[in-house]
Amino acid sequence: MLPQYKADQLMFWQTLLPSAALIPLTMSQLMVAGAAPVYMVIAGILGVGFFCCSARLALRKSKGAARRTLMASIFYLPLIFFVLLLAIH
Repeated sequence: MLPQYKADQLMFWQTLLPSAALIPLTMSQLMVAGAAPVYMVIAGILGVGFFCCSARLALRKSKGAARRTLMASIFYLPLIFFVLLLAIH
């Protein structure tokens, strides 16, 4: 079993790194798929919102923050996909 401080550090990095990586990856669709600039704005808002939920979970480590992050992750991908479908020319 990991000591508590190492488990906290692991959760911190496992939560923040992937959510931070999603922001530039979703923005890259502007160049790759030819999405409209409105996609970049909406994807940026959704990405920052998801990152904020992840940061809250990494810092607070509460059940409420975990539930909000779970709900954000459930809604994030379908919303991004829907916006991308609407934004492609």
